[in-house]
Amino acid sequence: MKTILFPSRLRLCVWLLSVLILSTRSNASSAPRSEQVYGVFFNLGRSAVQLNIINLKKKSTGIGSLFAGETTIIDLHNGDEAKVYTPSKDMLSGRLLSTCSLPTPSGSPEFFEKATRTFYFRIVGGKVVLLKPRDLSAGEKKQVEAYKREALKYGVAYPR
Repeated sequence: MKTILFPSRLRLCVWLLSVLILSTRSNASSAPRSEQVYGVFFNLGRSAVQLNIINLKKKSTGIGSLFAGETTIIDLHNGDEAKVYTPSKDMLSGRLLSTCSLPTPSGSPEFFEKATRTFYFRIVGGKVVLLKPRDLSAGEKKQVEAYKREALKYGVAYPR
């Protein structure tokens, strides 16, 4: 059985570059690195989706396509929400599939992995499902570990 963890190395490089740029940007409202929270999204659906993270000011802070079987890691902030759309060429005209408020460490401690400051989500049938860290499959754990190794190669600090 052949498993492809990263359908596109370019997508990983773009994500790593964006994390580097955002982490070097000085912003008074940004959380200290020790308080940064991450969201790992696994697309377990049969088709690609477009994932859009919206902040409290209703501005998009992260947008991108997730192909079937693909994983991405996103910085989360208090009050963020996730919107899942059908893919579109211009990233703006896809059909909305679902919307959900994203959790906070204090509001959902049973879903928060303290050691890595991470929440885990599955996207199934266009819906976002929050996971407890102990409920990750072996394949999902492997994907996260591979992502961490790639991040370290490029000098991006993701908690161990």
